[in-house]
Amino acid sequence: MNFDQAAVIAALSHCDAYGVDSKEIEIHETHISWIFLIDQTAYKLKKALSNDFLDYSTLEKREHYCREELRLDSRFAPELYMDVVPVTFDKGQFYVQGVGQVVEWLVKMKRFEPGALLSERLGKGVVSPQEIDQLAHVVANAHGAAVAGRSKQQQILEAARDNFRTLASCLSANIEDLSWSELKAWTETEFQEHERKFRARAESGFVRECHGDLHAGNIVSWRGSLVPFDGIEFCDEFRWIDVLSDTAFLVMDLIHRGYPALAAQFLNTYLEVTGDYEDLELLRWYLVYRAMVRAKVAALLMMQSTGGQRQAAQTEVQQYIFLAEELRRSHIPRLWITHGVSGSGKSTGSMAMVRDQGAIRLRSDVERKRYDVLISSNTGFPVQVRYDKESVQRIYRRLLELARRILKAGFSVIVDATFLDRGQRDKFRELAAQLRLEFAILSFQAPVETLRSRINDRLTQGGGPSDAGLDVLKLQLQTQEPLGEDELSHTFIISEECDTSR
Repeated sequence: MNFDQAAVIAALSHCDAYGVDSKEIEIHETHISWIFLIDQTAYKLKKALSNDFLDYSTLEKREHYCREELRLDSRFAPELYMDVVPVTFDKGQFYVQGVGQVVEWLVKMKRFEPGALLSERLGKGVVSPQEIDQLAHVVANAHGAAVAGRSKQQQILEAARDNFRTLASCLSANIEDLSWSELKAWTETEFQEHERKFRARAESGFVRECHGDLHAGNIVSWRGSLVPFDGIEFCDEFRWIDVLSDTAFLVMDLIHRGYPALAAQFLNTYLEVTGDYEDLELLRWYLVYRAMVRAKVAALLMMQSTGGQRQAAQTEVQQYIFLAEELRRSHIPRLWITHGVSGSGKSTGSMAMVRDQGAIRLRSDVERKRYDVLISSNTGFPVQVRYDKESVQRIYRRLLELARRILKAGFSVIVDATFLDRGQRDKFRELAAQLRLEFAILSFQAPVETLRSRINDRLTQGGGPSDAGLDVLKLQLQTQEPLGEDELSHTFIISEECDTSR
């Protein structure tokens, strides 16, 4: 016996179908799903529909995609997703997880509190930088564990072209007013310029099974942590993408919502975990692409709406197009380096600069650890953290090369390292001069007792990338080369007493 889905939805709208004593059920509808909230559980039903990008038309397909949703989203939020369960029909009644004929399938989840979405918490101003750091680790680790695959670079470009085709069909007379033709041309030329890089990343394993819809409305605060959920299970092309594209979605979304500082923090923490610095010339393209995806979605909603909802959707289209236009512009980058012994506050101070300036931060301690892990994995033996001259020079060479790449990609850079050697400082100053960019030194200073106290606290608490102890501090204080008179003109002194003095 076949059942119209409307009958199933009607039955699920009553508590009797769930076999529980609860008397209240909350129901939400999206464009592709129905959500039923009862007690501490949420049940998600996929609508029996088919269109250009998804096909839920049969019971078998809906079961398949329910199981895909469970598999995929459990990578990000394993405690949130519980099971895939049937809706059955027996003796004239519908039951969830009952006996009888299976007539529908549901994704069973734990119910989260109202207002727990990141989009909602941002609006209330209750999202901390620490939560954003934690979220970046979740996304980075999920990307690292995801299965790698292949995608053709032409497929990436076609997805971008589809944004403009859809906008053209939806906006018609408004096209010239929104003046996005330059964006379309830029998308084509920028892609062609970096086509080899797109191809190389696909061939090197950077295309992976990602979330696919990583914006603040699909991230929830669950048991003290921010976790993504509700990724794309219904379309392989939307999900098998470059990890940089997945990351760019949330960066763009945070900027769009008015939180560029949190966007910069998320991006920097993600990059510190993954080390994916070398191809940041593609980030701008993906940021624009993601803004245009949202413009397309808003345009489709506009076509389906009337009255105030239609006007709101049209305003959103304009906002995303204007954002894409802003994101494509490469502002003149700047280069900053820190200066100071261990414990002087460089990492804390440089992160404040990241949030304020939207810069990309490179940390010597992080890159040193990354190099040691690489050597250890290649040799099979643990590597002792070293601060000898050769090891230090190797890390500075790496930082210099990464800084060069990122600056050429159009992003400002702040290099978080001790820079106690004049020769190392000069190399970065010369890099800025070669690229004709502004250069500054951020010199962090603190009393010796404060330095020792901070280092002891850090070693006791653990968890940070720095392994420098009091012996390293002693050596640094004895061997550091002070800033020269010619350096002071572009140096900002940052101390406990004054955080912005020059």
